[in-house]
Amino acid sequence: MSYPVVRHWRLIPPNRYKYLWMVYITGIDLSQHCQNCLLGMRSKKFSKGWRDGYTDKPPIELNEYTNPYYYYICGGSWNFDWNLHLALTHSPGKILEYRTAREIWIVENVERIEISESFVDPRDPNYGNPEYRCRNWWFAHYAKRQIEVRRKKQNLLF
Repeated sequence: MSYPVVRHWRLIPPNRYKYLWMVYITGIDLSQHCQNCLLGMRSKKFSKGWRDGYTDKPPIELNEYTNPYYYYICGGSWNFDWNLHLALTHSPGKILEYRTAREIWIVENVERIEISESFVDPRDPNYGNPEYRCRNWWFAHYAKRQIEVRRKKQNLLF
């Protein structure tokens, strides 16, 4: 299997993260917000030593969990506008180059899913609650619908 691989990433000073984590998404809990709404296994390959990112790091193969629905990389900065949210889906042979004025990420075998508040179902009981304004929760709405579609297709096959 061609696992996703973080080939290169670099933060451009003064950007750095208070936290940086990656989760292999296996399910969704919309009653939770922030990281807790993304169910699955948190990668042990992203550690405190990765937060500053001023030097190149060795490649990271995202192979700790087999066949997650999605991969989600989140970095919380001291400046909210600089927070990182990369929602990724496995796509063998593709290369993502994500660049901003503050960072560069190159990840192989993935495609990025652009996160939008439009993913949120306005009928959700937490819609409008300020605690549920995070992009993790926005993406969770998209992922929940897509996971349900995949599971229905799998059930039709058996």
